[in-house]
Amino acid sequence: MKVLGVDPGTSVTGYGVIETGNGTPRMGRLIECGVIRFDRRSPLPRRLQELHRHIADLISRHRPTALALNILVAALTVYRFRRARFFSWPGLWPFLVGSVPFAAVGGIQSLQRGTYYVTMGAVLLLAAAYLVWRAVGSRTPMEEGIVRVRRIPAAFLGAIIGFVSGLIGVGGGIFLSPILLILGWAGLKTTAGISAPFILVNSAVALLAGSLTVQTLPRELPLLAGAAMLGAFLGTWLGLQYLKQSGLLLTLALVMTLAGLKLILTA
Repeated sequence: MKVLGVDPGTSVTGYGVIETGNGTPRMGRLIECGVIRFDRRSPLPRRLQELHRHIADLISRHRPTALALNILVAALTVYRFRRARFFSWPGLWPFLVGSVPFAAVGGIQSLQRGTYYVTMGAVLLLAAAYLVWRAVGSRTPMEEGIVRVRRIPAAFLGAIIGFVSGLIGVGGGIFLSPILLILGWAGLKTTAGISAPFILVNSAVALLAGSLTVQTLPRELPLLAGAAMLGAFLGTWLGLQYLKQSGLLLTLALVMTLAGLKLILTA
């Protein structure tokens, strides 16, 4: 278990993060410590807001659970969509070329919330609105099995997605999927077959990079992993066997809406 201790102050705040339960009775392991300094000329409300932002960032740095669960879920999704022949290596590797190094860079950064989270949330909401329109208002079906990924633009977009994903602790599929669909580079199920291995690789890179800043996984991870794998199995089963294109688009739009709202509300 991790314990965060804070010595609050309006000029200087000290903090420390320790981990207990490492096998030594009544002993803990120091993970991180430091101080947060404020401009004495700033009004008190602004200093309190800055303190809240720093503490929230500190907590988020020591919670790599989302990336670990992404790896498990993405691995199952890759397996099932590859068996169904919706995987496309030519559609995947240009994004990986750009994303992998930048996912590592983003994974070791300390992100301050605010305008950045609001912007990313708004982008996801707009993309979700587009997918709803494709599902309800457009009669043009998306072709499956045809991949039109352009290599240089894909590498550039992959770098952006990788960096953003490493920063906020996600696998990047929530950003890659709407890009593939909006640009018309892949059909819906082929998009899932490309996004899943993209999530797998980038989550692994970001988690590995985060381990350099002594992040550790929680003890309840097996329980969370079991629930996530069950959801992944049900989701891939529905996506491959039962849901039609409009249903898949609406489901993806719902997920993106929830992710966008979460980013905005936690900014």
